[in-house]
Amino acid sequence: MKLNRKVVWLLTMVLVATIVTSVVALNSGSLNKSTSIQEDSKDEMPIADYSAPKLIDPEEKAKRAAKNKRYDKSSSSPIKEEQGQFVRVWSSHWAKGMPAMPVEQSDIIVTGEVTEARAYLSNDKTGVYSEFYLRLAEVFKNDDNASLHPGSMITAQRPGGAVRFPSGQIQKYKTGGQGMPRIGRRYVLFLKRIDESQDFSIITGYELRDERVIPLDGKRAGGPRLQFDDYLGFSAPAFLTIVRDTVVRVTQNSLRGGK
Repeated sequence: MKLNRKVVWLLTMVLVATIVTSVVALNSGSLNKSTSIQEDSKDEMPIADYSAPKLIDPEEKAKRAAKNKRYDKSSSSPIKEEQGQFVRVWSSHWAKGMPAMPVEQSDIIVTGEVTEARAYLSNDKTGVYSEFYLRLAEVFKNDDNASLHPGSMITAQRPGGAVRFPSGQIQKYKTGGQGMPRIGRRYVLFLKRIDESQDFSIITGYELRDERVIPLDGKRAGGPRLQFDDYLGFSAPAFLTIVRDTVVRVTQNSLRGGK
């Protein structure tokens, strides 16, 4: 009888230990996932050197000067080194009235991986912008001036970036509620053509990671909650289906004269 009680006690302890281990493992997995999401909220952005050497090749120099010119007169005075930690945040009203999925506002809509990211100062050094190189995986919406297909490379820009001064200090400049794509990650990007060039500006975007959707803009970018946050944690396959269906619907409505 005593032996049976001892066996029962041992079995009970094994069962309790198993349950505790399972709960800890489950919580640990949730914590790791939560931690990785929290880490993404950090303000990581490409860095431009304030005293970067000038380009030598005349053609490349002219191309970069033309891009830089778009961001001239971004502020009333040139960027300069400030004391202490410095982050300048521009207006956060850019998203007002914009749908969470701005299909009509976009010239092209694509998904792809960011392969490179760089930041540049405007010619008059009043502004800074970031440029992202994207290898396309799928093209949801194309325009007449682009012959894009899976495997194509494009560049997309966004105002803002970090500036490194000769002293080593780094200052950050951003638009409220806007995040920056990261190298090696996959995104759905809604893009607007800049002038008649082959460059595009980022309207908004969504990262696709671990079969989930993570908005590029909004609360996770350190700003207020925006309409894009509605898709946080959304199933990536379901989200891609919505993007495709929305593009088809908007295109058909456009062909019918908006009816």
